[in-house]
Amino acid sequence: MAGRRLVFAFLIGVIYCQTILIHGGEIDFETARDVVFLLDKSGSIGSTENMQVVKDMAAAIVHVICGAIEVSSDRTRVAVASFDNAIHRHIEMNQYVRPGQKAKLETAIKQLRVSPGGSSSLNVALENARRLILHDTTKGARYGDPRVKRTTFVITDGCATSRSGLTPKQVRDNYVADGSCIVFIYIGNHSICKASLEAFDTNCGCFQQFFFFTSFADARSNFVDIINNLPEGFCAVPTWNDLLHAC
Repeated sequence: MAGRRLVFAFLIGVIYCQTILIHGGEIDFETARDVVFLLDKSGSIGSTENMQVVKDMAAAIVHVICGAIEVSSDRTRVAVASFDNAIHRHIEMNQYVRPGQKAKLETAIKQLRVSPGGSSSLNVALENARRLILHDTTKGARYGDPRVKRTTFVITDGCATSRSGLTPKQVRDNYVADGSCIVFIYIGNHSICKASLEAFDTNCGCFQQFFFFTSFADARSNFVDIINNLPEGFCAVPTWNDLLHAC
């Protein structure tokens, strides 16, 4: 139906519920997460207003990282990057880790100085986010720590192609090998692009989620539906207006 987004959620493999003893205390496996937001800034985004929607969506997801997985040094760490034909790092995982800094992080995301322009390569951006951000222990990533779940949120209006020589399957397999998952938020009405993103789907033990919006107006109007369908542990918020003005 026009004006309504389609949600495809795939829960594949095992959802881990376990605890690990470390330094004599009990650490909940579910509370430690490294999260990357990968924001499309290519020319097809079209305007600074549309770019603001992309940033607002990322900030809204940060707003509902709460409770047991609150943003902090020992729970959830957040990095933010944008991409066109290259990846641009804006916020690192070791920047907003003190108690009470989540509101500042939301504001920083909304106020990122990012203007749309250039071409994009989604496959390359995802692979670079994995290698350069999720693996970067010098900037706060906890790569190699078996307690930490890793999730990359991609907000894009582009297609996944193999023009770069890197196929969606190769990217998918690299994320699976790392124990990392991807949440795709696609804005547009191109069936070919939707199908290309679904090529990232896997049956190798990862929670994959795909959200599709027909336009930026549709995304702004219906984005709260994503909040209510995020992976387990995220907290729901009643309206998009609450999310937009949370800071």
